[in-house]
Amino acid sequence: MLEIYRRDNKRFDLTFVTDSGTPFNLSGYSLYYTAQQNYTDAVALFTIIQTGHDLPVSGFTHIDVSTGDSNQCPGDYLALFRLIDASGKRSTFETEGLKILPSF
Repeated sequence: MLEIYRRDNKRFDLTFVTDSGTPFNLSGYSLYYTAQQNYTDAVALFTIIQTGHDLPVSGFTHIDVSTGDSNQCPGDYLALFRLIDASGKRSTFETEGLKILPSF
C-alpha cells in the first residue's frame, strides 16, 4: 500500500516484473496510476500518467503524487496501475491500495 500525507508531494519508485519474476520491459508503455473510492465510481479521484521511465528495460519507473492529487479526505482508497502500449494493449497491476493520512 502506498501511503502519503494529505496535501503532500511524494515520489514513489516502482519496479514491474512479470509473473515469472523477470523485469517487465516498460519500453513503449505509458503508466497510468488511478485511485478511486470504490469499484463503482464513474470518475477516479485522480489519475497520474507517466510516459518516461527511469530504466525501462529493467522495469524501473516512478510516479509523482502532487499536492492536488493527495488533497483528498484521509482514508484508504482503491488503486491500480495500468500499462498501455501504443497499440492500446493493456496490462493491469492491482495494488494493495492508497492510504491518505491526515495532515494537521
